[in-house]
This record gives sequence, C-alpha cells and structure tokens, in this order.
Amino acid sequence: MFVPSYLAVSRHGIYYFRWPMRAASMERRSSSVKISLQTRDPKEALRLSRALSYLTQQLFQDCTERGMTFEEIRRLLTTHFSERLEQHKLTIAKSGRISHLDRSAYENTLVFATEAVQDGTSLFPGGNDDDFVARFIERYGLTLQPGTNTHTTLHTELKRAHRDYCSSVLAYDSSLDSYQFENKIDDARSVDKTAAVPPYTSLQKLIDRYTQDSNLGVQWTPKTQHEKADHFALLIELLTANVIRPAILTP
Repeated sequence: MFVPSYLAVSRHGIYYFRWPMRAASMERRSSSVKISLQTRDPKEALRLSRALSYLTQQLFQDCTERGMTFEEIRRLLTTHFSERLEQHKLTIAKSGRISHLDRSAYENTLVFATEAVQDGTSLFPGGNDDDFVARFIERYGLTLQPGTNTHTTLHTELKRAHRDYCSSVLAYDSSLDSYQFENKIDDARSVDKTAAVPPYTSLQKLIDRYTQDSNLGVQWTPKTQHEKADHFALLIELLTANVIRPAILTP
C-alpha cells in the first residue's frame, strides 16, 4: 500500500497526520504539525490523511491569499518609496543634483513604468518583473506566492509606486532649477509688521520705580537718598543732552 509523506506511524502502531511548516523549513528548522488519527488501520488512516491533506492545502492557500490587504500593500509601498526619496534628497543636499545621464535614466524608466501600468506589460522592456517583485518580497519577508490574487495586486501596485517614485525624483530635481527670494522677503516683512511693539517707559518713571523698590523697608539713609537723587539728576541731564526723547524700552 502506498504511504504518503504526510502519513506517519508511531511505535505503538497509531497513525498520525504530519504536515511540515513552510516557515520553519525556510529557516532550516525541522518542524511539523502532527495530528493523531486514532487508528491502527492503514486504509482508514490513508483515507483520513488524504482528507486532511486537502483541507490543509486549502487553508494554507486561503491564508496566503489573505496575507495582506490592499491597504497594507499600499502602506508598505508608500513607506518603501518615501524612504528612498528621502535618501535621494539627502544625497542631492550633500553631493549636488543628479547628472544628465541619471536624469535620462529616470525619464526613460518613468515612460516604461507608465506604459507598464496602462498596458499591463513588464516594467523592464524585454524581460519580466518576477525578479523585481521577488526581491521586494524577500526584503520585507512577505509570504506571497506567485499566482495568488495578493501577489498579482502587489505586482501591479509596485509598478504604479515605482512610476510615481521616478516622477517625484524628477520633480524634486526640477524644483532646484530656480531660487525663490520674494516669498522670503515678504515673510520677513510680515513678521516685522506683526511683531509686538515693546511698551514705552519714561526714564523718570523707571528711576522712580527703582528708587521705590530699592528703598523698601527704609534701607537707604537720608544721605544715600540724597546721593542717589544727585546721580539720577545727572543721568537725566546727560541723556537729554544727546537724545531727543530720553526713554527706556522695557524688554
């Protein structure tokens, strides 16, 4: 009698259904799910194991297809290409704008990507996108199998995201063709106009306030008060001789 690989028998003669875990095999670990069929009859065990094998395959396929939602795919692609764009901007900030050769390459890729999205063709002329998609899946550890709906959706959205990434790189580089000065000047003027004007305090009021605060508790003797008054009078005389309006702006 033929015994499939997913059917095992214990030393007590009890048959088990054994299903290897794919994630564990990828990590080179030996692991499998075992379910007792609770029978020593090989024919009954074979019948039960075949039914379980079919159900398990359907379950794994369903889980694989539902591994990522459309929103999750778009979020992942947005994060991936946003990070690449920011890295590109940092490179430009450090080393300067892209060369004419690189710009031409981005422009050609943009054309190819636009046609690929519209016509459903390959992103790379004369080839296919399998390696491109596979590298992306491997980088993020996705469990999407070719032929599933989720894998097809990722392939399509990856072409759209790559198209818009190239467009964003070219747009950012083009934004560096000129400088904008008017807006900066207008903004500076606007800030100056809206800035709060410090309150005006006359010199005499400031002297009176200082004298009152410093003489709390009658700490100054009459002699000290007389000397301070002479000093302040001299200060006012000196300032009024050089300034039209003697005043101090409090901070």
